[in-house]
Amino acid sequence: MGDDERVSDPTGRKPPDGEPGHWRHPAERGDQHVRRKRRADRASNDLHDIINNPNDDTCTRYEYASNATLGIAEKPTRQTVASVSCDKTPTQSQIVSDTKTFYDNATSSDTPPTKGDVTRTDRLSGFDSSGNPTYQTVNTAKYDALGRSVEVDDAFNNKTTTTFTPAGAGPLTKAVTTDPNGGVTTTELEPAWGKETGMTDQGGLRTESDLRPTWSHH
Repeated sequence: MGDDERVSDPTGRKPPDGEPGHWRHPAERGDQHVRRKRRADRASNDLHDIINNPNDDTCTRYEYASNATLGIAEKPTRQTVASVSCDKTPTQSQIVSDTKTFYDNATSSDTPPTKGDVTRTDRLSGFDSSGNPTYQTVNTAKYDALGRSVEVDDAFNNKTTTTFTPAGAGPLTKAVTTDPNGGVTTTELEPAWGKETGMTDQGGLRTESDLRPTWSHH
């Protein structure tokens, strides 16, 4: 590739999986994308400028888990942002954010996924007296047998539920979502196409969609 290399988005985000990303010459950029082989971990180094100013550097590290036996590859499990370049070890005060994603009711974010359903998300809340990071659970989720989200709880245990008709296999005709305050939103669908035909909001206002084809006369 010569002096050109694949880099992340200038904001520090990684290129989406399966996309070629974009290419820039190192002299034209202030970031670099670093790939590591262990468990497909990645790091995105954003220097924010062309001049050598370390005070505005950030490093975003991504971790992934896979389950080759079940054909599940690179599910994101952790994202850590630090206000220092990726070639340096950040101190506690340099950690901007640290988020962990858990799959399939696992109690560790390192557990390989078995379905790929996100069932819990934690974020950094601080450090204990030994300097180890501590985390707060910000949401949990439950799914039905078809992998549809039926319950989501936030950090304060506020629950949002969704019921589907039919409850089991078959073309979906209706979904009813109830928010933590008891507000209900009902969505009706045309089972042949899965398109929304009507929705009743929490205030009882109903909106309908006409899926019949329209013909123009010339």
